[in-house]
Amino acid sequence: NHVLQGDAIKTAIEAHRRDMPYCMGTLFWQHNDCWPVASWASRDYYGRWKAQHYFARKAYRDVLVSPIKEDDGQLNVYIVSDRLSACQGTLAVTIGKLNGETVSSFHKKVKVAANSSGSFLAVNLPEVLKGTSEGKVFVHAVFTADNGKSVYTNTYFLVKQKDVDYPKTKIDREIQPVDGGYRLTLSSKSFARAVFIATGDANSTFSDNYFDILPGATVKVTVFTTLPQDSFEKQLKIISLSDEY
Repeated sequence: NHVLQGDAIKTAIEAHRRDMPYCMGTLFWQHNDCWPVASWASRDYYGRWKAQHYFARKAYRDVLVSPIKEDDGQLNVYIVSDRLSACQGTLAVTIGKLNGETVSSFHKKVKVAANSSGSFLAVNLPEVLKGTSEGKVFVHAVFTADNGKSVYTNTYFLVKQKDVDYPKTKIDREIQPVDGGYRLTLSSKSFARAVFIATGDANSTFSDNYFDILPGATVKVTVFTTLPQDSFEKQLKIISLSDEY
């Protein structure tokens, strides 16, 4: 339910931002709860972030890269900028199978005008999928700007989540003590959707959570907690969406 809620708000924010200047943004209801219940808030009664809060933080960055499948079967990749000056960089888009095989990839230099929204890549899906089912792939878009200092990413699916054929996958972990907690380095051979970390400690906070791990890639997350390492490792729980069904 948390991932569904996060995806719903993320989808709306991106759609409204792509429609600039017809629509100039989104405010969503609601951020917090005044009592401990299951609700549409993006944080629970204790202030702990749900998936929606992590998703919204990324969707509201100053620059958004946003793939969208159009009704005519075309895939458009938009870049939306709230900056007050133009920026330039590279746009890299990969259509990959959930097991890690690349189906198609694109790379181009782009210049994004200030306070603007526009499509910077348009491809015909039947051509670029090369016979691969839409439910077996993901679209990963990366816009790198400011001479590599700013990186904006987004992962998009061509079908509804219930129709994505997520593989069962094992998430490997490395744990390193750092100031204030532990640094996790997570990796997966196959696509891992909405990776969720829990520690059994209600006071733990995370630099990120409910994130995707691309096949063969690694993700580093900092967990801020006062748990000693033996307790942390014993209580640490890491699951992805495919573990839930």
